[in-house]
Amino acid sequence: LSGSLLSRSCFIRTLENPDAVSRLRDSCVQIVKEHGIASRAFEGHLLTDMLDRRNFVIKVVEILGISSEDARLLYTSLVLNSDSHLQLADVLRACTAMEQQHY
Repeated sequence: LSGSLLSRSCFIRTLENPDAVSRLRDSCVQIVKEHGIASRAFEGHLLTDMLDRRNFVIKVVEILGISSEDARLLYTSLVLNSDSHLQLADVLRACTAMEQQHY
């Protein structure tokens, strides 16, 4: 994301994974209800560690309190290719963007 512009690849991934986006939104709404702002849920966690799919799912389940299936859907919607690693910062960015859109 650049400002309010959505990259073509991000747009296409979103269209391909509407369930993941919907579940991320639901998780972000719950986080804001519990913590006031999304970033508080991520405090105390290393945001820049590169995580493979398995470790990403474990950490996201722990932080967001979502199911493993939902965490895998989230991974699929955020990852660039099947060999990619993600950071918790990627999830925080997505949550923050959604938070700004809805609050």
